[in-house]
Amino acid sequence: IELLRHRALLLVLDNLEQIGGAAPLIATLLAECPGVTVLATSRERLHLRAEQRCKVPSLELSAAVDLFVQRAQAIEADFSLTPHNRPTLEAICQRLDRLPLALELCATQIELFSPAQLLAELQVNPLNLLVDGALDLPPQHRTLRLAIGRSYALLQPEERLLFRCLGVFVGDFDLEAIEAVSDWRQEAGSHLLHATLHALINKSLVRTEIQATDITAIVPQRFRLLETIREFACEQLTANGEAQTAQKRHADYYNRMAAAADNHTDQHTLDALFAQLEVANPNFRAALRWLIDQQSSDCLRMASSLKFFWFTRGYVSEGRNWLLAALKAVPEMTVDSARAWLDLANLAQIQDDIDEAEVYANQASQIYQALNDSDGIVYASSTLGWIKHGAQRYQEAEEIFGVGLRSLAPTGNQLL
Repeated sequence: IELLRHRALLLVLDNLEQIGGAAPLIATLLAECPGVTVLATSRERLHLRAEQRCKVPSLELSAAVDLFVQRAQAIEADFSLTPHNRPTLEAICQRLDRLPLALELCATQIELFSPAQLLAELQVNPLNLLVDGALDLPPQHRTLRLAIGRSYALLQPEERLLFRCLGVFVGDFDLEAIEAVSDWRQEAGSHLLHATLHALINKSLVRTEIQATDITAIVPQRFRLLETIREFACEQLTANGEAQTAQKRHADYYNRMAAAADNHTDQHTLDALFAQLEVANPNFRAALRWLIDQQSSDCLRMASSLKFFWFTRGYVSEGRNWLLAALKAVPEMTVDSARAWLDLANLAQIQDDIDEAEVYANQASQIYQALNDSDGIVYASSTLGWIKHGAQRYQEAEEIFGVGLRSLAPTGNQLL
């Protein structure tokens, strides 16, 4: 400090997160050496009043592609960017969050894989591919797993636990979702959760997403993990035997969200609701995939709950695929499966796939009849009747509606 007290200079300090107790020394330095400006790189805040944080963003997509091509050409001189491979290279860069280190490590694999093969490998497990860094790089930067692991090793136990839980999310998520997955819902738990989440944000492992919305609207803050960091969190979640519990909580939460949306009755707020569901859609997909893999009947209920969302947002083909996958995973004849068949019939009719729609509606009718569910039989008859009507087969529709009306008589049901 004495040496710098009367000097004017820029002092550059790198990787300060690795040096415990540096912040008090820097505070003293700034107080006693007015001509000194400190430029510090760190994965976490110093928590000093004079600190002006500047987050280093990912590369722009064009710059990321250029970096990948440059590093690939250092391995294979004949490699070049072409109109044919540009979309694939852009997809690779997006998959790697446009991070320079990840791009450099990925480019070293160009000897083994074509760009299309690289992209396919990255969809499976990117961390296994992002290795073999140059020997003149610091050891922790020669594989991405080591680079992320270095930050993970510096976390406190409760920070590691929450970080692992966040690995189940795909895309972004809000505080309510975090509370559901981490299950820190008690008053003391909520306080601990907020403090721990704040610590992960300060340590650059969790990012906050800027919300572009009406300033008068109360919109929850959203968070996300970079994809490569999320992959590491998932690995640690599995290694610690916590994956099953976290994934079930995740699926339960998004199943409840889908059910609440399906029961939504306020027509004036539907646009806002569907916009909210659009943001959650990557997590709906992840939850559905997990429930289907588990052969849980919840996959039928969740898929049925999302039918109006799929229709409204133009995901009809995807919705049909999810419903078919759920019905294949849970083939038992239940009220839930009958409802799913009817929802499938309605989506097929929307796409003018009338023959398939009839098959699906008849499948639902057979299940309701086997269950002796009179209301269900009426629903199935009504659906099949409207399918026939939409196909301009009016006589057949009239006959089916007649069957439904006769079924109503014993129950007093007014559905038709």
